[in-house]
Amino acid sequence: MAYLIPNFYACLYFFSYQINYIMKKYVLFFLFLLKIQSVLAQDMVQNVSVTIVCKDLAEARQKMNDFLGKQTDITLLSYNETAANESVGKKITLKISTNKEGSLAVESQLGAWGYIEQRQLSTVSNAFEIEKMEMELGFLQKRQLTYETELKDTPKDNPNYKEYFAEIRGIENQIFILQKQIKDLKNQVRSYTYEIGIEEENTMAQNRNQIRFVNMPGVQYGFIKIENPQSGISSEGYQGFSLKYLFTKGKSFVEIGAFRSISNVDSASQLKELFMYSFGQDFYPTRFGRGSRRFLNLYTGYTVGGIFGTSKEDSYHIAYIVPRLGVELLKTRSILLDTNAGYFIPFYQNLNLRGLIFHVSFNFLF
Repeated sequence: MAYLIPNFYACLYFFSYQINYIMKKYVLFFLFLLKIQSVLAQDMVQNVSVTIVCKDLAEARQKMNDFLGKQTDITLLSYNETAANESVGKKITLKISTNKEGSLAVESQLGAWGYIEQRQLSTVSNAFEIEKMEMELGFLQKRQLTYETELKDTPKDNPNYKEYFAEIRGIENQIFILQKQIKDLKNQVRSYTYEIGIEEENTMAQNRNQIRFVNMPGVQYGFIKIENPQSGISSEGYQGFSLKYLFTKGKSFVEIGAFRSISNVDSASQLKELFMYSFGQDFYPTRFGRGSRRFLNLYTGYTVGGIFGTSKEDSYHIAYIVPRLGVELLKTRSILLDTNAGYFIPFYQNLNLRGLIFHVSFNFLF
């Protein structure tokens, strides 16, 4: 028993030593993190990139100039205006720097200049960049001092004199540029930098490069409610499924499918089945998000196509057009679920074949 007591105290001392050692390491690590956080917090810069689409660039420019002219906390760093050409419309690009109060003012005004199509935010710290530049500055200053010493000890008629003199002047230019960059970075501490592009809206793509192609096949359920069904010509309604293929983000698409009468056909001449093919386009309104939301994107559109209608004794080919209104229920990068309603207008037997048409479709990125 007497032998075990010293061993017990030895183990107790060992464990207490280990605990103290671990606690010291964690405390030092915690203090290190606080130091890093303090440095970053002092030198954080928020860079905001915004793309705005407007209907009238002149009107947007006037609103922007009126706003910037009243602000004392905003510095205009650069401004460029590009005329329309074959690839893009008229565009204004500007870069401004401001503090937190100025940032709040800018954020409140961006929507007044047009529709915000894209917005990106990045937060960076200038501390490490400033430290790297200061090291480079110290190196250049030492190098300059070396050349100045060599120049003092070199006679003016020596061929190396002009070489040393030129080197000193080149280093002085580098030092000036570096000092200016360091000063600019230090002035950006706790600042907000905005890069704003304001583009005039183009209703049509100017060239092929502006058309964004996608590959999104899918399926679609449809129902046609005939407004004035006529025995021997049309049924009360037709329903069916079709394949729907989206090929641009516009959205442009093609459809092919088959519809069948929802009621019993009581005449040999009454259309029983409709085989349909069509091309269509949808357009997003300017005031309702322009299709950028994840849920409930409103759009208008049209489809044009043809029908091969069959009855027991005959078949017809009928051209048609459908103006329509729709809502994208769910939209992500990979899937699209939407529904729409339109008015089915055939160019044959219009009185007895026209009516409301409804669709629900699901497309996926392939």
